[in-house]
Formats: sequence, C-alpha cells, structure tokens
Amino acid sequence: MKTTFRLLLVLVVAVSGAASAQPLTEAFDSGVPGTWLPLNNSVPLGTTGWFTGNPGVFPAQAGAGYVAANFNNTTDNGTISNWLISPQLANLQNGEVLSFSTRTEVGSLFPDLLEVRLCLGDTTACSNVGGTAASVGNFTTLLVTVNPTLAVGGYPTSWTQFSSTLGGLPVGVNQGRFAFRYAVPSAGPGPLAVNSDYIGIDTVNLTAAPPVDLALTKTVDNPAPTVLGLTVTFTITVTNAGALPATGVIVADLLPAGLQFVSATASQGSYNSGTGLWTVGTVDNTGARTLTIRANVNVAGPIINTATVTSADQPDPNPANNTASATVNASSTSIPALGDFGLLAFGLLLGLVGLLVLRRVA
Repeated sequence: MKTTFRLLLVLVVAVSGAASAQPLTEAFDSGVPGTWLPLNNSVPLGTTGWFTGNPGVFPAQAGAGYVAANFNNTTDNGTISNWLISPQLANLQNGEVLSFSTRTEVGSLFPDLLEVRLCLGDTTACSNVGGTAASVGNFTTLLVTVNPTLAVGGYPTSWTQFSSTLGGLPVGVNQGRFAFRYAVPSAGPGPLAVNSDYIGIDTVNLTAAPPVDLALTKTVDNPAPTVLGLTVTFTITVTNAGALPATGVIVADLLPAGLQFVSATASQGSYNSGTGLWTVGTVDNTGARTLTIRANVNVAGPIINTATVTSADQPDPNPANNTASATVNASSTSIPALGDFGLLAFGLLLGLVGLLVLRRVA
C-alpha cells in the first residue's frame, strides 16, 4: 500500500481563521488550521508536510476530515522530523488532559513513530523546534510517544485514543504550546528506506483540570509475616491532581479484625485509631500527604486493610483512584511472638522445670 499512494498524496492546507481558546478542541475537518504552525525539519526535505488526510487510505475518526503525514516528508533513506504546533495557550495548568486519536493504514510494513511534546513560553519561544532533524528546540517535555521502538505493527491500524495529564508545571497558570512531531529515521519513499508509511491525527482535545482529583495508594512492608504477633507497617499516600487545593480531606482506614493497632504517624493532621479516621485537612497539587500505621498481626490467613479518601468540601470527578488496599497473609503454622515479658516468663518456667527434674533425680 505504501507505493500505491506515493503519487496520490499531495499537500493540501485549509486555513481556519478561528482563534483558539481553552479548553481546546480541534477536529481538523478542513485540514491544517491557520492557527496551527506546521514546520518540516526533515533531512533531506521531501515533497509533503502535514496535509488533509486522504479518505481513500482510511476515513476520519470523526467529522469530515483529519490531518496526515507520510513517507514523502523526506527523500529516500532520510530522517523525518515534521512538526505540527498548536496555537499559543495562555492558561496551561497541572491536571489538564491532552487527548488525541491516531492510526496508520491496515497491513503497514513500514513502521511510524509520533511524539507529542510541550513547550512553556511565549509565542516566539514556542515556535523554536531547532534547526536539524534531531533537534527539539524548546519542546523539551515529552508527553506521549506512539510506537517508540519503531516496531512493525506497533502503530495502531485503527483509530486509537492517547492521552496525557499535564504535571510538573509551575504552580498556577502557564503559557505555551504543544506539538505533534512525526519523527522517523531511515524513512522516505525509495528502496533504501525501511521506515515511514502514513499516519493520521484527529479529534484533539485539551480539557481543563478538575478542581479536585484526589488519589490514594497503600502499601505494607511485610505482606507475609511468618510469626503471629509480628508488627507490620502500612503506608497510605494521598495526592491531588486537581487545579485547586482539596480541603476537608479525610481518609477512612479502620483496622480490620486480626490487626491490633500499635501506633500511627501522619505528615499532616491526626489519626484516630478508634474511628479509623485520618483528618488530613488541605491537600494541594504540589505534594503528597502520608500516614504510617503500625499494627500487630494476631490472626493467620489473609487480612485485607482498605483505605478511602474523600473531601468534605468538593466533589471528586474521578473516584476510581480514591480507594486502595493492602493484604497481610500470616502463616497458619505461626508460633506466637513472646516479647520481652514473654521471654522472661518462658525462662523462669524452664528454670522451674529444671529444678523439679533435679529434685526427682536426687
């Protein structure tokens, strides 16, 4: 199929004068919008850049069209570095989600690779992708790579959605742009090229970060103690991927039967072993809150300890990551741990037995 479309695929650019604003949505129904910046840094430079997708290769994921790039971005055995840069965005924040759909043609034997990169800065800074096929300019943050190993069959052959949640940005709002980079070495239309075929991109969305998105993880340091009475330590970590601080945060973690509370240490707030409630308070989107609970294991067999985080003040649109469990499975052949007092009593008992034996012998 690669050779079939060499003469059919031509560059078509449709200009859209609409300004973009967040949340950003782009359907590419008319090809490459005028608000997007195409830059082809391929070496040698080929005959195509980004163009309106050919429905004869495959139809759009949604709507009337999509954008595409192909092996003709360079010449035989060249290196493709073809950029499609978004409009300037004025309010990038941690927790925002960038999603898009992409695919190649069915049965492709020439692997493709797509990167999605982020630049923080003004329009000038975020128009700089460097001057070579290997450079990325100011787009130093890699968000997504599709088929990073250039495996044959590794690029999806049906429309597949990919997404990335922005994180690690400076607190507050930021300006910048993201870019799609069709990046393929040993590419091109000639007989020496082993990579590059044809890819499409459709339905790009940048959705605002939810105000609050709490998440909880839980681990135990010794999930399989061999002796009943041993102390295990549970660690609960709470994070917030939302755009705003979460307030009134509470974690419910009441120890189940078989676990005897010993102590608890919280990085913030306090834990009540009677109710099982950890009153966390405020959790912003720049750090984590942790709680460690030490408990003795008094029952053999699996014991599941579950914790759940909630906010009393804000709804959480993603409750699926608000609960986590850790399991302790003590051996049924365990020997109870004696402790210091138990060892002393056991020693006295052995001494008494020894005296009785000596008296009987005498």
